[in-house]
Amino acid sequence: MSIQTSLDFFDLEIDFTLSQLKEKYFNLAKKFHPDTGEYSSDDVFIEVLKHKVILENFLYSKNTNIVAESDYKLYKIAKQIENEAIRLYFGERKNNFNNSSPDIEIKLKNQLFEAKILYEKLKLDFPKSIWLLDSEDSIDSIDNWLGKN
Repeated sequence: MSIQTSLDFFDLEIDFTLSQLKEKYFNLAKKFHPDTGEYSSDDVFIEVLKHKVILENFLYSKNTNIVAESDYKLYKIAKQIENEAIRLYFGERKNNFNNSSPDIEIKLKNQLFEAKILYEKLKLDFPKSIWLLDSEDSIDSIDNWLGKN
């Protein structure tokens, strides 16, 4: 799922605020919640939640101190986060092979999601970047990780 897809789903502009996100989420949650909304299935409500998380993380990444003067700097930060997450995950799994903790997988997912948000930001901020193709490959790889774990 891309940031643009989530923006479209919530009908928000790229420069949305937290209050706008909260308002849109409240309306969509009310509409699609299986207990109170128009639908009895929770499938659409789960989609609402997924898009909300993506947009919250995007908003967080915009408000952090990650200021990239160049596409390479943004790409490098994302790649470092991605590589470090995978390295720590496999190192921890190797050391605790029989006692794998769910916390390890949660930490991996959070770090990979952070990297994915930065790759998405690179796509939006630098659409002609030479790092775009590798960023898209990384997004696909991260989606595979997040889907399997």
